[in-house]
Amino acid sequence: MGVGGLYTLVAIPHQDERGGGPPSGGDPEATRAVGSYKIVRPMSVTEADLSALAESRDIISMGMMADEVRRRLHGRQTTFVRVAQIPAEPGAPVTVPEGAGEARITGAPASQALAVQRVREVDAIAGTVPLSAYSLADLEQLAGREGIRLRTVLEELRARAAFGATELEAFATCSSIWFVERLVSPRSIDAQVDAKLRGSIAHTALHKFFAGLPKQVGSERVEPERLDESLRFLHECLDEALAGIRQELSELERRELAGGLRRDLENFVRAEAEADLPLVPRRFEVSFGSERSAPELQRGLELGGFTVSGKIDRVDLDPLSARGIVQDYKSGKTAYSAAKIESELKLQIPLYMLVLRDLIGIEPLGGLYRALKGDRQARGLLRASAKDVLPGFTRTDYKDDEEFWAQIDGAVEHARRFVDRVRTGDVRHDPLGDAGCPSWCDLYPMCRVRRS
Repeated sequence: MGVGGLYTLVAIPHQDERGGGPPSGGDPEATRAVGSYKIVRPMSVTEADLSALAESRDIISMGMMADEVRRRLHGRQTTFVRVAQIPAEPGAPVTVPEGAGEARITGAPASQALAVQRVREVDAIAGTVPLSAYSLADLEQLAGREGIRLRTVLEELRARAAFGATELEAFATCSSIWFVERLVSPRSIDAQVDAKLRGSIAHTALHKFFAGLPKQVGSERVEPERLDESLRFLHECLDEALAGIRQELSELERRELAGGLRRDLENFVRAEAEADLPLVPRRFEVSFGSERSAPELQRGLELGGFTVSGKIDRVDLDPLSARGIVQDYKSGKTAYSAAKIESELKLQIPLYMLVLRDLIGIEPLGGLYRALKGDRQARGLLRASAKDVLPGFTRTDYKDDEEFWAQIDGAVEHARRFVDRVRTGDVRHDPLGDAGCPSWCDLYPMCRVRRS
C-alpha cells in the first residue's frame, strides 16, 4: 500500500493451468505481468481513504475497491478453481488433492507464531499450489491483541529517519524480500547451519585475528616469514568465535562447520601473506549510525532527509593514515566487480567509502569485496589514480576519478529512491533484473509466485 495509491496483486491463471483463455474485457494498460500474477496500477485514493482503511476492521470498503479492479481487468469473466480447505491448527492433517487450484488455510490463528508455523507446514505439502491463509479481519484482530495496527506500521515506515546499508541493498534486490526479512521477520523453527551463521563466525574470527595480530605476532599485516605463527593465532581466534555460538548444533554439524571455516580462513590468511600492498589493516568492525558507534560516527551517514547506518568490516590505511580502502567480507564465493556493483545496485561499498571520507576523515582510494570461499576473489571499485598503492587487481575495476565518483553518486540516488519507497509503503514483487526471483530466495511462498 502506498500513500496516494492502492497496489493490488491479482492471480491471473495461465491458459494451460486453468483451461481457460486469457482474460477479456479488461484494461491492458492497468497491469504488468509478474509470473502467474499481475500487479495492478495504483488506484487513486485520498489520505482520508487510507486513514479510514488503516483504522477500520470493516473490510467491505476495501473489498469494493478490489471488485472494481477485478471488473476493470476481467469484465464479467470469473474463473473458478478447486480449493482445498485446510484447518488452521498446527499439526492437523493436510490434504491437497491433485488438481487443486488453491490451498486455503481456514480459521483464525491463535498467535503470530502459530500462524507462521501453520503456513510453513502447509506450504511444505502444497508445493507449487498457491497458498492463502487468514482473512484481513483475523490478522487485524491478531495485530490488535499483540499491540500493533496497520496504521502504526504505515506511520512507522513514513517516520523512519535511519536505514541500514545492507537493508537498502536487500530492498534493491526485491522489495518483497526486504518486507518479509525486515518487517515480518520470520524465524526458523529448527536451528540450522546456514550462510548467515557461517558468515557471522567468520567475521568474528577475522576481527579477533587482525585486531590482535600486532600484539600476538608483532606485525600489523600477515608477513610470509611469520605465516605459521599467524595461522596458529588464527586457529585460536576461530575457536573463540565457535565457542560463542548460542545455537544448538549436533556434534557432526559443529565439526563440519569448524572444519569448513578453518579451511576457508586459512586460505584467506595465506592469500593475505602473498599480497604486496603498502596499505595495512588498521580499523575493524567500524560501526556507524548507532548508539554503540564511536561518538563521531553515531550520527550516521547523512544523505539529506535520512541517515544510513552500518558496519564496515575492515579499513586498510597507508602509513600516514591519510588514505585508505574499505573491505567487506563475503562468506561465499562471490565478490562483486565495479560493473556488477553498478548493475546489481550493490550499495554497501559505495556508501562505506562516503563514510570513510565524510565521517572518518580519510581519503577513499577504493572499496573491495573479499570472498572467503572458492578462489577468494577481491573485486570492487578502485581509483585508477591510486594504482601505484593498489596494484594487481582486475583491470576493469579501476575507474578514473570522474567515473569513480559518478558511480558513488549513483548509489546515493538509488538509496534515496529506495527510502522514498519504504516511507510510502511501496512494496512489490520486483526482483532485480530480467531473470525473475533469485535462485537463493526461499521466501517465494509468501509472495505466492510460481517458480519453475
